Amino acid sequence: MAGWGMGISGTSAGFRANTASSDPFARQYNASFTRLLQKDELPLLVDFWAEWCGPCKMFAPTFAKLASSQRGVRLLKVNTELAVATAFNWQIRSIPTLMLFHRGNQIAHQAGAMSEQQLRQWLQQALAAVPR
Repeated sequence: MAGWGMGISGTSAGFRANTASSDPFARQYNASFTRLLQKDELPLLVDFWAEWCGPCKMFAPTFAKLASSQRGVRLLKVNTELAVATAFNWQIRSIPTLMLFHRGNQIAHQAGAMSEQQLRQWLQQALAAVPR
């Protein structure tokens, strides 16, 4: 696994649910996401999700399984309830939504939960579009 989650995943204890733009936690996680997009040469696969989303919860084990086996890609979960500005900036309209980024550019996106086979197939096709 190249990478999996971080504080932006919203699983940290003591996380506040206040997502107003004046919230220092929201600003921190939105800024962290921006830095991650530009961090290194590996593509970044992001799962935009929310705690209340049933399909997101059903998809979470599939994404986790991919994270434990996929090489050459960083995987990250972004809780849209906590990183509101990030979700807004990337025009997340439905969740779960997957986006593949490379060097700060969006390469592909897909809304909706998928099976493991569908996810692996989608990712393989999306990675083919990543500039070498």
